[in-house]
Amino acid sequence: MKELLSDELKRIQLDILRNVHKFCLEHNINYSLAYGTLLGAVRHKGFIPWDDDIDIMMLRNDYDRFIKEYPESDEYGLCCFEKDTNYPYSFAKVQDKKTSLIEFCEYPYAIMKISEEKVCIVTSTKKNQEE
Repeated sequence: MKELLSDELKRIQLDILRNVHKFCLEHNINYSLAYGTLLGAVRHKGFIPWDDDIDIMMLRNDYDRFIKEYPESDEYGLCCFEKDTNYPYSFAKVQDKKTSLIEFCEYPYAIMKISEEKVCIVTSTKKNQEE
């Protein structure tokens, strides 16, 4: 598995954001950039150097519609608790299916199947620190 360079990761993230933006426009779903993504867009006209994700927020009605209507495709997949009760977060993520995500969180562990070819593995920092 090849680790992505920062510029590659940012390109993929922008592609995901463009896809989400297009979908939201077509389905009249309102959203806003948030947190580091908003700060980067306003202050840096792009990404802030230490940010490594894209943050958006929606009102609950828009979020519920997004979860219900966002289509699976060969390119992008939606990870969310509403569709997979093993998903460990209270918020959704859109993932590029050509990539694999390995992330560390506060949960003991979880394996999320994105597609037949891709698996997202989440492991705990606490467990790793104890070993």
